[in-house]
Amino acid sequence: MAASLDGIPLNEVSHVHGEGYLDLHFLIPETLSGIRTLKGPYDARCGDHSSAGVIDFLPYTRRPWNGSVTLGAGTNPAGEVLLQGSGRWLGMDTLAAVHVDHDEGFTDPGRMTAARALLHHVVPLGPGTELRLLYAGYGARSEASDILPLSWVEDGRIDRFGAIDRTNKVDADRHLAGLTFEGRRGPLRGRLQGYYNWKRTDIFSNYTFWALDPENGDQHRQYDQRHYGGLQGWLRHDARRRDLRFRTEVGLQTRLDVVAQRQDQTTARHLVNPVNRYGFTETALGLYLDERMTLAPWVRVILGVRADAILYNGNGRQDRLGAFDIYTNTTPLIEDDPIRLDARAWAISPKASLVFTPLPDWNLFVNFGRGFVSAEARQLAFNPDDTIPVVNGGEVGTRAAFWGGRVNVALAAWAAHKESEAVFDSEVGASIPRGQSLRLGADLELRVTPRPWLVLATDLYWVRGRFLGGGGPIPNMAEWFMTNVLSLRHPGGARLTLRGRLLGPRPLDLGYLSPAYYVLDVQVGWQHGPWEVSVAVENLLGATWYDSVYAYSSRPLQGGEIVEGPHVTPGHPTLATMRLGVSF
Repeated sequence: MAASLDGIPLNEVSHVHGEGYLDLHFLIPETLSGIRTLKGPYDARCGDHSSAGVIDFLPYTRRPWNGSVTLGAGTNPAGEVLLQGSGRWLGMDTLAAVHVDHDEGFTDPGRMTAARALLHHVVPLGPGTELRLLYAGYGARSEASDILPLSWVEDGRIDRFGAIDRTNKVDADRHLAGLTFEGRRGPLRGRLQGYYNWKRTDIFSNYTFWALDPENGDQHRQYDQRHYGGLQGWLRHDARRRDLRFRTEVGLQTRLDVVAQRQDQTTARHLVNPVNRYGFTETALGLYLDERMTLAPWVRVILGVRADAILYNGNGRQDRLGAFDIYTNTTPLIEDDPIRLDARAWAISPKASLVFTPLPDWNLFVNFGRGFVSAEARQLAFNPDDTIPVVNGGEVGTRAAFWGGRVNVALAAWAAHKESEAVFDSEVGASIPRGQSLRLGADLELRVTPRPWLVLATDLYWVRGRFLGGGGPIPNMAEWFMTNVLSLRHPGGARLTLRGRLLGPRPLDLGYLSPAYYVLDVQVGWQHGPWEVSVAVENLLGATWYDSVYAYSSRPLQGGEIVEGPHVTPGHPTLATMRLGVSF
């Protein structure tokens, strides 16, 4: 899944914790005017990591008030302060926000302290033309609980919110800036955007405890610091000839990542052995052409193609196993082996969509597209001939509206073939390639709006994912997923939102299956003049559920027995948060 903030890419390529690492904790939800989504690898404008889809977070330019203060407190215990200011001066719009919170967490340990800031400044330059300046900053310090053997939790040997290694933690810092020009002249419209991002992530985790190193333990440090920036833009032309309409868009996307990362074996955050050190650059260039044609009132055709190239350059040092020695019957460990990284990869991604509209409120569509997820730099250091893993996807479906647009229904069936599926590995604390995979799925979306202030929604998804060549199911992929929403926003100021989600059983490695769960959240609020109060209750029904589940072997106690089976991180218990806000 690719994500962006006003078009600025947020995924971190070749991250030490996994390709395309995506940290959204820096966002302040109250500063977002909306979220634009695209499904599947069907849009030529979208490149790396967009094989499942794209989400673009859109910040407000200004709010209808000059400022607001929001205070919050939760049962964790937790507290927060949100300050926002918005205004227009000299014809320009500015929105600024700062959010600070502290949460003791529901696990032991689990506390987190974080601060976020956002500034969005818009300078109008003429009709339909503007310059936007965006800044987002973030800093967080947290302590994290373990992923625990499920058998120990069920036997009562440890509380599901407890920890075996109490020294795990995650720290993160980010500074992001973007400058965007967008304008139009006659049938032409264009956009040019430059951006820069600095990000630091420091992770201490322990998945197997004492299984790999019975003397020092298996805690693992992953450190990643990067500068990345880029320039991207597009030019669009609209034309009409009688009943025919054409929209042609060409675009260019460039990005440079300068990365320093390391992995260490540690004990209680103290260095035991440096596992690897890497310093490298990753340079990406993408070109695309997107053609949208309305051939008749009842038929539209979308054709596109993009070409992407990625250059990797750098070096590092890596502990690795050498060749098997027939004389000693051992495989020696080569420490700090010098590694040179010099690789190139490329991908051509065609796209095509066909939309029939037999009735004004009824569409039938067929989509096809090829996407890709860039290869990790560390992987290419050992396999420089590897190519970019390609994803080929197709979809057929229908979307219809009834009752004057108050009821919207969509149904689709799809398939996706991935050349290289990455799966989490507990020994390295990151995802590793496991071969080709095939997914088959079906989606149902239902939206009902009987009144302008009342919305009912349900999404139901089924997907079956398997490795090709008899490799079995893709771990951690549930076959069933459902969301339910009831949203009431009365003109008198009262509001009520119920959100439920069902995640079916997930197949795991070693033949295990995770339990299914259903979690229901509720939020009630009331607004009167400048005052607003709300109460949110997460996990209203008190469900016992697990956020992540993996199956492998660990040794929870030094000198103890190996434990095989599911290992879990707990989902949150029933938590309540109250917020009081005033705007002026």
